[in-house]
Amino acid sequence: MSKSMLDVAYDYFVSQNDVVHFGDVWDYVKQQLSLSEEEANKKLAKFYTNLLIDGRFVILSDDLWDLKSKHTFDEVHRDMGDVYSIEEDNESDLDDEDDDMSSNDENKSSDDSDEDESEEKNSNEDYY
Repeated sequence: MSKSMLDVAYDYFVSQNDVVHFGDVWDYVKQQLSLSEEEANKKLAKFYTNLLIDGRFVILSDDLWDLKSKHTFDEVHRDMGDVYSIEEDNESDLDDEDDDMSSNDENKSSDDSDEDESEEKNSNEDYY
């Protein structure tokens, strides 16, 4: 039975003494599983997603990956409070943009109602 892409990646990380770029891991997996370029292109996104989800692996920075077990909790733990505060800052920026867009929508609505009134006049004239 052949190994999964994640199991091949795990073996690769175990054999490495340092963090690894994603491209190096992917090249190793493609080689070990003898994937054609077409097959590799179809499986790349799924492999990356599965690597992110699998609890054995951790992305450190600048697309550098390693086994989570090789690092302390403090090195790999992300404080969700920090993540949410960044997200809230981005949302306030988006709210400003939404305000600009809603004022444009209001202008458009008044323009649309003017058009509707003129269409009503034209349609009423057809009845007489």
